[in-house]
Amino acid sequence: MAAFETHIAHLVRSVSLSELTKHLEFEMLGMRRFGFVSGQWLSFKQVKPDGEELTRAYSIASPPGEDPRFALCLNRVQDGFMSNFLCDMQAGDEIHCQGPFGDFILRPPLRDTIFIATGTGISPFRSMLHWLLTDQLRHQGKQFWLVLGSRYERDIYYHVAAAWSGKVCAAMCRNTFRALRKAGLTCTPTFAGSIKWSKRIASCLGRWAGTGSLSGMRSMTEAQSPFSR
Repeated sequence: MAAFETHIAHLVRSVSLSELTKHLEFEMLGMRRFGFVSGQWLSFKQVKPDGEELTRAYSIASPPGEDPRFALCLNRVQDGFMSNFLCDMQAGDEIHCQGPFGDFILRPPLRDTIFIATGTGISPFRSMLHWLLTDQLRHQGKQFWLVLGSRYERDIYYHVAAAWSGKVCAAMCRNTFRALRKAGLTCTPTFAGSIKWSKRIASCLGRWAGTGSLSGMRSMTEAQSPFSR
């Protein structure tokens, strides 16, 4: 089987979303356009000082465009070489990657959808929602809910309007908790509370004819078993 093509990406911009989280914007070298589907991921390679080669996968956090750019959203992991390497990169630094890969993507027919994520699990949904909301023909008048669970309000990434391309997406992220409360749902700022809250959402949806998509910490997504039935 032929080996996957390796690309070189150089960092264009690095933005801190929190103390440990970065939004990184890259550009693929030698490409006029980097083609991918919202929800897909890339595999990054880097050699450690001891000569060991590490490979790590990260979801793309930006929508497809007509240029060679893409973005990541990732946390620094304690003693994690790759995450810290990426977060320490400066504009112009380069890294090797392969992809895109993955089939965690939007599929027809498009329906009303609730996206549930924790932390940087927002990445594929950010890509999907940006892509959907930039063209009315794409979202077809459907309704989309983004529910982001986090321990603290400061870790609700991209809730600042400047980080979203479009007022609709920014307002949706800022007003999620308020809208859900109006619908009779409650939430707490603790991680344990977010699991209970998400279970309740799944329970309330019951016979709902829409679609549920999950992304984030394993303990969070496993709590959403009703969506997979």
